[in-house]
Amino acid sequence: MQPVQRLALAATIVAAGLACSSDSVTDVNAPMGLALTLVPSLDTIVVIDSIRAGDNLVLHLVATSFGRLVQTPTGVEWTSQNTAVATVDSIGVVRPTGAGTTTVTARVNDDRATSTIVVIRRTTQKPIVP
Repeated sequence: MQPVQRLALAATIVAAGLACSSDSVTDVNAPMGLALTLVPSLDTIVVIDSIRAGDNLVLHLVATSFGRLVQTPTGVEWTSQNTAVATVDSIGVVRPTGAGTTTVTARVNDDRATSTIVVIRRTTQKPIVP
């Protein structure tokens, strides 16, 4: 088989592999062998009295390709399973919205990383002044 035919065959196999995924492509330039990890993978946000900007949590996305650290791909899609508990923006900042538990997911193509976020609401006791 000539080199040109081998290249065409390889391109066909790669394209067929991408076509099997039910996920939409978020970054066509993401490295092969991509694996994602969210840090922290579990965290608790304690909200005292009312939700403030300082209650936010920043998640860090770590990307590896075949076991080696690589730059985080562009096109990361962030989602929160339960937005009544917390929302997440396009750079991984988690904002509590209510008490409970949610799973935040970062996705690049068909690779995903998750973090479980627990939001606890604590109220301070204030003395009753007559």
